[in-house]
Amino acid sequence: IFESEVVLVGETPTPRFARLGYKVDSIESERIAVDHVAHILPSGESSSASAFSQHLNGMHTAINMLTERIEIISRYVAAVQAGTVPFDHALLRQVKALCARLPALDSDAFRAEFVQDH
Repeated sequence: IFESEVVLVGETPTPRFARLGYKVDSIESERIAVDHVAHILPSGESSSASAFSQHLNGMHTAINMLTERIEIISRYVAAVQAGTVPFDHALLRQVKALCARLPALDSDAFRAEFVQDH
């Protein structure tokens, strides 16, 4: 790596490039992450079938499935509210029970777990 500098040659300022010392330093976790990313092909598949890339693919699939199911429930509730679908009290009770199982974003327990994970 070079750095530009101006030196006086005779009485004239002259720009030139001078070598700049450097050191590449990284921690083990950075090297592992770079290694995993280097083995993922542009198609998204892993050439080395690393556990990390398989884990990410599994998480991506699970999130997509969860998103699709939430959209289905949301469309159903909207249709019931609009009156285009008749009330199914048993199904609406299941939706309410499912929502009650979700953690509240403002709870101390959620904040503590979120901080611990990140």
